[in-house]
Amino acid sequence: MEGNSFWLIYIQDDQVCVSLISQENKTFRVVSIGPQKPWDSFSSDILVKSIDESLSVASLNANITEDQEPAQAAFVVPPFWVSNDGKIMPSKLKFIKDICKELSLTPTGFLAEDESLVEESNKTDGFPASFILLHLSKQEFYLSLVYLGHIKERIKKGFDGEFTGQILESAILELKTDSTLPPQIIIFGDATPETISSLKNFPWVGKKNIETFLHFPDIKLYSSNDLITTFTKIISNQINPTKNQINKTPDLIEDDIDPNLEKTEIKENIVEATEIVPDTNEVEEEILKEVLPEDLGFSIPNQPLPIITADQLPPSLDISPEPNLDPFQPPVITPPILPGESLEKKKIVFKFPRLKFSKLKVNYNIFWIILAILPFLAIAPLFLISAKITLFTTPYQFDKSVPITLKIDATPADISKSIIPVQKETIQVNASATVETTGQKTVGDKAKGEIIIFNKLDKTQNIPKGSILTDSSGKKFELPTAVSVNASSSDLEKGVITLGQTKTVILASDIGSEFNLAADVKLTFKDFPETNIIAKTDSAFTGGSKQQIRAVSQADKTAVQSKIDEEIAKNIDNQINQKVGNISGVIKGTIQSQKDNLELSREIGEAADELKATVNATVSVFLLPDSVKDQIIKHFLSSESDFNNIEYQSGNFNLSFNITKTELSQAVGTLNLSGKSLPKVNIPQIQKSLVAKTNNQAGDIIKKLVPRAYNFHLTNSLPLLPFKSDNINIEIKTETL
Repeated sequence: MEGNSFWLIYIQDDQVCVSLISQENKTFRVVSIGPQKPWDSFSSDILVKSIDESLSVASLNANITEDQEPAQAAFVVPPFWVSNDGKIMPSKLKFIKDICKELSLTPTGFLAEDESLVEESNKTDGFPASFILLHLSKQEFYLSLVYLGHIKERIKKGFDGEFTGQILESAILELKTDSTLPPQIIIFGDATPETISSLKNFPWVGKKNIETFLHFPDIKLYSSNDLITTFTKIISNQINPTKNQINKTPDLIEDDIDPNLEKTEIKENIVEATEIVPDTNEVEEEILKEVLPEDLGFSIPNQPLPIITADQLPPSLDISPEPNLDPFQPPVITPPILPGESLEKKKIVFKFPRLKFSKLKVNYNIFWIILAILPFLAIAPLFLISAKITLFTTPYQFDKSVPITLKIDATPADISKSIIPVQKETIQVNASATVETTGQKTVGDKAKGEIIIFNKLDKTQNIPKGSILTDSSGKKFELPTAVSVNASSSDLEKGVITLGQTKTVILASDIGSEFNLAADVKLTFKDFPETNIIAKTDSAFTGGSKQQIRAVSQADKTAVQSKIDEEIAKNIDNQINQKVGNISGVIKGTIQSQKDNLELSREIGEAADELKATVNATVSVFLLPDSVKDQIIKHFLSSESDFNNIEYQSGNFNLSFNITKTELSQAVGTLNLSGKSLPKVNIPQIQKSLVAKTNNQAGDIIKKLVPRAYNFHLTNSLPLLPFKSDNINIEIKTETL
C-alpha cells in the first residue's frame, strides 16, 4: 500500500490529526481520518505522542497492518510556522524532524493551511476569490484577509471566554486595507454551531462610525472533513508531475537528522489534475538535504502572487468591466478576435425578410412578425396559468394489539423483544382531616379531710395503708398512709377510761360532691370492729366534685379514618390531573399510590373536643418517552403489508396500553396501535405526467398513478393543463382523516 498512499499530518496550534490518503482508480481519496488529539505547542514529545495516537486509530479504521502502513508523510502546518522566505521556521522544523525520526516517516512536503484553502477556493470559483478566513482555537484565533486570490494580511489574537462577534469585529477593524472588505467569512477550527449562529446574528452593519461591511457577510463553516478533503485535493494536484521530478527526491533536513536513521525508498506517482498514473520505477536512495519549500513536491510559497494589470495582459484579450461591477466579481472578458476578422463580422443579427409589393406599397415585416408569433400567443397561457387538482384518497387503516412489558431500565434495542423502555415519575401527596369528638368522660376531684381515730383496746393498734372507712350511708373513704393508734388507759380510782387516739387524713374513694362530709360524722373501719376502733370526722370534708366532658371514642377514630381516606384519594386525583396530566407520555394504567401510617392527634378515651388525622402518600406513574414512540410504531407495524405504502407521520398514530399487572419497576399488559395514514403519492411524477393533458386524460392518469384516489377535483380555466409541471398544484385530502 505504501507506493500508492501517504499520511496527511494536519498540525494546528493546539491539536493534531492524521489521515490516511490512498490512490484508487487514478485518484486520491481519504481512506480514514484519525481523531483530533491535543498537544502542547512547546513540547515536541507531546506532539509526537499525539500524532502517533491519531495515526494508530486511522490505521485501525483503515484495517491495515503495521507493515502495510505508508512511510511517506505530508504536513499541513499553521501559517505562522512559515517565515517570509517561504521556509518553515527552524524551531518548528525541529518538530517535523522529531516526528519523522521517532515515527520512521519520510517527509514529502508541507502546506500552510490558509494558503491551501485560498488555492482551492480560486479553483472552485474559477476566478480569484476574496474573503476573510477565520481560524478558531480554544483561546486564540487568527484572521487571513484574502483579496483577489491572495492573502494580503494576517492577524493573530488571544481571547478569554466565549468567542463573540464583538471580538471578531475588533480584529477586522485592525486590518490595514484601503478597499471594502469582502462580505464573506469562512470559519474553520474549533468552531461550534452556536458560535456560527452568534456571528450570523451579530449587527455587522448600520453602526455609527463603524463600517466593516457594506452588507451582512455570508458566513460559512468548514468542517474537519472538508479541510482534509481540500488538503488532499491540493496535494494530489501538486505531487511531482514528471518522472524527472520524481527521481529528484526532496530532502528536508540535512545536519539535524540522525545519520543512523534508516533511509526510506520512495516511490512517487505521476499526478495530472486529480488523476494519477502509477509509476513502478524505484527511486534511488538519497540523503535528506534542506531545500526550498517549493521543491518539496507540493508546498505553497508564502508570497503574494503578482497582480496583473490591464496593460500587462496579452493584446488579444480585451477586459471590459460592466458598470457598477462588484469589486469581488471577475471582469467580463470579450473573446479574442482572430487576425483578418473584424468586429462587425463577429456580430450575428437575425432579421425577418422585408417583402415589397409595388401595388400595395406596404411593409409586410409587421405582418410576418405577427404571423410568426401567433402560435406562441396561442399557447402562451398554457405556460403562464396554473391549475389545481385536489385528490381525495382512501387512507390506510391500522389496528394492532401486541402483548408487551414496560420496564424502566430497558433500552430502545429491547423493543424487538416486545419490551418497551419507560421512565418513572414519583410525586409526594399529603392530606389531613378533622372530626368533632362524640365520646363522653366524667371528670372531677375527690373529697378529703381530717379524722380522729379512737383505740378502745389497751394495746396499740396499727392500721395499714389503704384501709377503707365508711359512713352510715355506705360512702367509702381510703386511708392514704399507715397509722398507729396508742392503747387506751383507765383510772380506776376515778373510774375513767381514756381512749387512745390519733389524727390523720383520708380521701374519698371516688369523685363527687356527695363525699363532702360534715364535722363529727361517725366512720367505721371495714376491717376493724367498732368494739376495737372507731373514728369520726374532725372537720368538714371539702373538694369533692364531678362533671361530664367530651372525649375521643372508637367511633370518632373510625370516622376520621374514613374522612382522611376520602381526602387523600381526592388529593391524589388532583395531583394526577394537575401534575401527571401535564407530563408528556403518561401511561395512566400504571399509576400506583402508597400511603404511610395514619397519625392521630389524640388517643381513644382522651379528653378532646376534636380529633385530627394526617397521612402522607407517594404516587408513581410510568412515562413513555417521545424519543421511542417512532421506533415502537415502525417496529410493530413494519410487518403490515401496507405500511411501506403510506406517507408516514407519527402524529397520525395513537398508542394506548391496557395494563394488567404493575410492579415497582415494570408492568405487563397489551399495547394497542391504531391510526390512519395517507398513501404515498409521487407528486412530481403526477405533475410531469399531466403536462399539456386534457381534463379527461387527467382523470385516466390519476386513476393509474394513484390507485387509492376515489375522487378528484380539477380547477383549470383552459381545456388543456399547463405546459409547466410546476404550475400544476396537487393537494392530497381525505375526508376521514
